[in-house]
Amino acid sequence: MKKIILLKTVCLLMLLPLSSCSEDDSPVIQEEFLSAQINGENFNVDRQSGVLSAKKQLSSYGTINLLVRGETHEGKNIEFLVLYYYGEDNYAIGNRSSITPGDFMNSNWCKYSEASTGQFWSTANDSFFTGSLLNYVEITEDDGSYIAGNFSFEGHDFTGNSSRQVSEGNFRLKITP
Repeated sequence: MKKIILLKTVCLLMLLPLSSCSEDDSPVIQEEFLSAQINGENFNVDRQSGVLSAKKQLSSYGTINLLVRGETHEGKNIEFLVLYYYGEDNYAIGNRSSITPGDFMNSNWCKYSEASTGQFWSTANDSFFTGSLLNYVEITEDDGSYIAGNFSFEGHDFTGNSSRQVSEGNFRLKITP
């Protein structure tokens, strides 16, 4: 009889962790960030070092636009706009892309700016060099709550005297309404 009670007790103790409830069953919120290399120098921003935002906006034409922005507390800023956003895909920047033949009205843009100098470097044209897409935003994840991807672009100042190569761009951000 003692063996049966002992066996039942051991079985009960083994099953108890499987049936316990926890309030920690919610998914873990992953870190938000935006990072890139700007002319070979690191650019990193997270919620502690700056301001991040990712917004889907309904246009007056009924389409969705995606606006992503990351700004450090020092005033360095990367932002990009994807018009006619429809989810996970590779979006060319500007109107010279052979990815979307005949799309001469592609107005997607990317920009890097520095508040301390008042300068900004932007791109409105896609560039192909030996078949490689240079100016792009690729969305690799969009679950409705978070968006993630990578980007690369060459930005030029408005006078055309200087440029900034923004490469190895990565981001993961919470989508805000």
